[in-house]
Amino acid sequence: MDNLLPRIHGIEHRCRSLCALEGEQEVVSFLVGTQSMKNDNIVHLFELDEEFGELIDRSYHHNRGEIWHIASSPHSRDLISTCHSHVENEVNLVSGATVWKLAGSNEEPILEELGDLTAHNSTVRSTEWGV
Repeated sequence: MDNLLPRIHGIEHRCRSLCALEGEQEVVSFLVGTQSMKNDNIVHLFELDEEFGELIDRSYHHNRGEIWHIASSPHSRDLISTCHSHVENEVNLVSGATVWKLAGSNEEPILEELGDLTAHNSTVRSTEWGV
């Protein structure tokens, strides 16, 4: 790893959330969530291939709005949670938290919803996985 060159990778929207993929022990992996009110948001799964020095980006479409917080399960590399918000009926800000499974294939990654907590009168700011 000492001989790897720095990597630069552009992301299409502003990002506010970043976390290591805790359930992964063999590959350097991390998640980045985008934050855009006008466009679809994305959870990026980045993996560093240390042998070839490549940064691999797998993009999962996030249909719940802006991603404010992202967390990964320490028990499974496929389980993550996001805290998010979106505008409903052009005036109401709705926030929530969702637990997702990183599913699909390398060519067609899919976020599979496992559970959702939507708060119409309060704000969900973060989630935490138990050990």
